[in-house]
Amino acid sequence: MSNLLKKSLILSLTATVLSIPLISTMPKVEAFNLGTFNAIMDSTKVALRYEAFNQVISYVNGEGRIEFYEALQKRTGISDETEANELLSKIMNSLTDSIAKSDSSVKKPPYNYYVNGREKFNAFSTLGHNLTVNIGVFKSLNYNEDEIAVIVAHELAHGQRNHPSQAIRKTLPVESLGALDPVHSNTSLAYQKIVSKILDKVGTSTGYNTAMEKDAAITAFQYITAAGYNAGAPAATWQKISELMHHTNTNFANSRFNPSNSSAITTRINTHSRSLTFWSNQKVAVNPTTGMISVNNKPFFIPTATDTQSSLEQAYLIAGNLAAVYHSSPTNLDVNVNNNILTLSSIDILDLSNFANPDELVETLNKIK
Repeated sequence: MSNLLKKSLILSLTATVLSIPLISTMPKVEAFNLGTFNAIMDSTKVALRYEAFNQVISYVNGEGRIEFYEALQKRTGISDETEANELLSKIMNSLTDSIAKSDSSVKKPPYNYYVNGREKFNAFSTLGHNLTVNIGVFKSLNYNEDEIAVIVAHELAHGQRNHPSQAIRKTLPVESLGALDPVHSNTSLAYQKIVSKILDKVGTSTGYNTAMEKDAAITAFQYITAAGYNAGAPAATWQKISELMHHTNTNFANSRFNPSNSSAITTRINTHSRSLTFWSNQKVAVNPTTGMISVNNKPFFIPTATDTQSSLEQAYLIAGNLAAVYHSSPTNLDVNVNNNILTLSSIDILDLSNFANPDELVETLNKIK
């Protein structure tokens, strides 16, 4: 084909194309927007982080819980004190056996637990049914089984309500984890990074909100009484904590048992005190100001403080013994003294050894029972 013919064809085609009218409904091409593109990419990264984060949470709550437990032990240290470890085992067995009667998930899987070597007053349950109590709790509470059981029950309540997973997600926003790919194994860098951050947060005062703490406190009271522990122990324990914080508040730094102000502690004590009275069928109460124990709305007595327990702490524990009698609504209310132990309906109420006039106390209880 000659060059002249080629030029003629090109001109003809061009003229034909130019003669075609434009279609008004053709979509307009948007100009490239860097901000929109970056937003899309950022949302993709966040989605990947969520996927990685959720994979780790699921893994630690499941098949990876022993691995996480061992990492937790390395982080906190382990106490080899026999008395504390044996007491924790006794309490855990009592509580979980009792809880399992109404909630079998407490043993699916069974909790891993240990006493760690930290001296501060703290305890926590975390992912994977893993729980630990600081040796400082045992020392601060003078190895009182009922009071330590309150702390353990509180942690079990958090665990059973799935609060650890909720708290971890709250305190570790995925945006803070950096660029992460989905976790393909527990040896991946993404997994190691997330687990390290989780371990950093475990046992701190952040994560559990007021609603969670209230829920755990109410549930713990139910756990305590169902397992046969002293119904006055929850109020007594928080009374003890209040007094310890007043004198040695550094022991509670970064502890979840460190409410932001004294009024929060007072509220917790009063809530448990009302629960005690309700549990006793409205028969037993403690005046939170004076420490006066009353039975059937009549004054019984005010305990005298000892070297290890204040008047109020004793009052709640003694009231708890009395509440155990009235909870079952007995028809036979016999008052007796056996080896200096005052009993009501065969339940031990208090030791009379240090009372100057124990007969007066016996007579008073006989009158108001």
